[in-house]
Amino acid sequence: MTAASTPPGTGPSGILGRVLLLCVAFGPPAVVVQVWPALRSDPGLAFGALLGWWALVAVGRFAGQVAGVLGGMWAQRVADVLDRAVMRRTSYRGRYAKSLIAGVSYVDLEGVPTQSEYHLDLHEVYVDVGVAPRPLHDAVREPYLGTMAAVGERVGLRKFLEVPEPVRLAVVAGPGAGKSTLLRRTALDWQRRRGGLPVLLILRDHVGAILDDPSLTLAAAVASLRWLHGDVPAAWFERRLERGRCLVLLDGLDEVAGEDHRRAIVDWVSAQIIRYPRNDFVITSRPYGYETAPLTGATVLQVWRFTPEQATRFVHGWYLAMERRSRNADGPDVAEHAREAADDLLVRVRAQPALFDLAANPLLLTMICNVHRYRGALPGSRAELYGEMCEVLLYRRQEAKRLTDPPPGPTGAQKKLVLRELALYMMRHKVRDLPTRDLHKVITPALARVVRRADAAEFLSMVERSGLLVQREAGSYAFAHLTLQEYLAAEEIREKNRPDILAETVDDPWWRETALLWAAGSDAGPLVEACLRSGSARALALAFDCQDDALELAPGLRDRLDDLLSSSVDDERRALMVQVRVTRALRRTITLGNTAEACATPVSAGLYRLFVEDSAWRGESRRPDLPGDAWPEDDDPISGLWDVDLEPFLTWIGEHQRDQPYRLPTVAELNDPVMHPVADIRKRPVWARGEATGHRPKPATAAGVPHPFGISVPTLQRRLQADRVPAAMFAMASKNTPFVPELARALFRQFSVGPTPGWIEAYDWLPVRVALDYCPDPRPHLADARLTLFTGALPDFLPASAAARDDGLRRFVGLLDADFVQSGERFAKDHSRERWRLDLLPSPALRSRAYEILSLSYPVVLFRWLQADRPLDRRRDAEVRLNAYWARHLRGMGPTFYVSPGRAAGMAERALVPPAMPGDEPMRVLTAVIADNLVHLLDKVLTRAVPVTAEIATCLRFGAMALAAAYADHEDARVVFINLACGVTALEERARGEIVPDDMVVLIRN
Repeated sequence: MTAASTPPGTGPSGILGRVLLLCVAFGPPAVVVQVWPALRSDPGLAFGALLGWWALVAVGRFAGQVAGVLGGMWAQRVADVLDRAVMRRTSYRGRYAKSLIAGVSYVDLEGVPTQSEYHLDLHEVYVDVGVAPRPLHDAVREPYLGTMAAVGERVGLRKFLEVPEPVRLAVVAGPGAGKSTLLRRTALDWQRRRGGLPVLLILRDHVGAILDDPSLTLAAAVASLRWLHGDVPAAWFERRLERGRCLVLLDGLDEVAGEDHRRAIVDWVSAQIIRYPRNDFVITSRPYGYETAPLTGATVLQVWRFTPEQATRFVHGWYLAMERRSRNADGPDVAEHAREAADDLLVRVRAQPALFDLAANPLLLTMICNVHRYRGALPGSRAELYGEMCEVLLYRRQEAKRLTDPPPGPTGAQKKLVLRELALYMMRHKVRDLPTRDLHKVITPALARVVRRADAAEFLSMVERSGLLVQREAGSYAFAHLTLQEYLAAEEIREKNRPDILAETVDDPWWRETALLWAAGSDAGPLVEACLRSGSARALALAFDCQDDALELAPGLRDRLDDLLSSSVDDERRALMVQVRVTRALRRTITLGNTAEACATPVSAGLYRLFVEDSAWRGESRRPDLPGDAWPEDDDPISGLWDVDLEPFLTWIGEHQRDQPYRLPTVAELNDPVMHPVADIRKRPVWARGEATGHRPKPATAAGVPHPFGISVPTLQRRLQADRVPAAMFAMASKNTPFVPELARALFRQFSVGPTPGWIEAYDWLPVRVALDYCPDPRPHLADARLTLFTGALPDFLPASAAARDDGLRRFVGLLDADFVQSGERFAKDHSRERWRLDLLPSPALRSRAYEILSLSYPVVLFRWLQADRPLDRRRDAEVRLNAYWARHLRGMGPTFYVSPGRAAGMAERALVPPAMPGDEPMRVLTAVIADNLVHLLDKVLTRAVPVTAEIATCLRFGAMALAAAYADHEDARVVFINLACGVTALEERARGEIVPDDMVVLIRN
């Protein structure tokens, strides 16, 4: 019998263990019996002690066995940890990680013609576009280029991988969307995770091996990677894959040629999933390649395209990395230069709607960056850029990946020739989609001229794989982006020398971009001459655009265009040129959803100035609030608009664009990320249309963005504090102020229990009050006077009886001699003449209204203040007490009021019909006079017939607050008048430059 077959316990080690066990079981009890006589004399006790000892021995033996087993297990675990640590640093894991980082950490630009001399690392420029689950049939119909409709929450791929159970994911997207870059970055991130191992395979490199041997294991395929150089054996990968926690990344199913081959590869992938079930698997493909060979059980994720914010971040990262490499330096100067270059490109891209739309594709955005840096500023080179885009999509990238079509198929240049003819056919028929049967009719003759065997269906399949043509619906195809159709059509016109096609269409906006792309590489003379012959606003606008973009144009034609701009003397010619300028200003648009287009740039100062000038011809003032009263540069966005001017502006635009009505955007449209590069409400206010028909426009802002007409409560209080002095002075300087005696009697009744003394009717109460507040006088007895009736402290100063009160009043009046009152009146008149000028008002009638508002408002405020403010603190002066009154009056309102001129006008209409005021007949009459004057003067301000000076603002604001005080018990009326005061204050703050408006306007057309 061999050692392997020896029964347990019969070997040498087993016999020795049994002997030791017997010694332990009987040896110690024998010794104890010898040294402990009591056990010898008591057999029961001795037997119990023996049993206890044997139980203890049994427990000890079991514990020893458990410790032995656990020790072996923990020793193995510690050994595994040490093995992994050592292997990671010195052996296969370390070698693999090093090779992986070297092989995939750079930006891959295979097939791109214009490239940098530097390779950029992924970490320098990578922006995670995100993915979202989507049904495969929807993903297949999604255009590959342009902005992308929301398909779900934008999340990173990591979210789908960080789940307890292994996952199977299929990531689909069009060409250049960043599928491969996503896998490369995921592999780099995963290799840094503890215990995780990324496995990245480019499927096209293993098609031959898999087809030759379908039993090829994933471990063997990974070990054969060229960049590993055979340094890591397949056995090591086999162990890691069997252990699990690996992330298997399989890139480019669509790059496997032939539907049968793709299905074979998918079958092989399914077999590997079964063989290594404890790992995550991710496979990427263009939708068309995955649709015919889907991976069973895989969740389909569609890759998002760049948002405007992501595109901005990418461009800034790209330029910063490029500047660092080119200068071999870092620092503030390098960062500033990179920022300026990136901002320049972004401004140019946003000004070209088609280019901006294409920039949502990461590959095309990278090409845009390269062309901008190495071929000169866009948009002058955009025709060349579109040419490169077509070539990259059509054949250059496939050739760089060694994925050329088998002979005798057409070459890349021949494919482009056929597509040029197709594009021109679609432009001439004004279609974006073409049924398959019509498409075959167009391309078959063109194919026959470039290849011997013309198979339209096969050609269509090749071009569809490139992403340049996409299937919109079953049996209908279109170019991936209208811009590429326009570019190819322009190329066909140039190659065939057919400018007559464009000359016949100068009034048709459908052909505008094609004409400009043709002019960018041609002598634009024939087209400009056709535009001049037409003489329409749209044709002349095209002529000026061609002058800007043309490769060449005769000096004589340039002079004729310049003469048009300088000779606009008569009304008819001026109107035509205004229409030309409007057409040019609104020509670039960005698509919003399926039905609307937004102008690609905000309304410019130059365009709005034309509207202001035209309005002035009609006798209307529409000038915006301009800082320093100076117009910005013509191309800068206009700011400082009033809401009451926006509807007239839209009407004026409609007069010059009758076939394309324009409107303001909705708040929802402004929240669309596509709009943010044009008008970002998170950074500045943008005017939006009213929420319902007939509602006035309003500025849309995000939290934290100042409202262009926003006034805080502290600002209003500060202005009211400054208003008190001139209001009091005008009240005092006004002779025979109406209703003041009646108010004086009413005020006396508030504090007296007896009949009103007759002398009070002759008492010029208000001037005395103002004199006490504002006329400096050293006489000590005036300090006592300030503590009496005219400081509102009469109940505390006079005795309780009616007779005593009457006597106290007489004694008080005796303190105020006639000279004192007269000096106060003279002081008020001089003060109002020197410091408050209302002669800017255009007529004596308006000046009279303004004087009346001020002279009547102060008594009303004073009356309501003294009513509400008893008993008063004698230690506080009148100014402090009045400020406290305003603070109580405004408590619970705000903290900021938003009152635009249009809203103020609506409130002014309500001010003419205030609610009934019970009692207080003098107060009713007085407030009616103030309201009538205030509304009349406010109308002149809101129509810009009167400028918003500090004096006029004081008239309107103090008058509105006087009415608010008068209607303190009528909440709705009080709020209306307070808002009117805030609206006037906003206009004053803008006129003084305290508020610098940065609002903007963007137009929408359906």
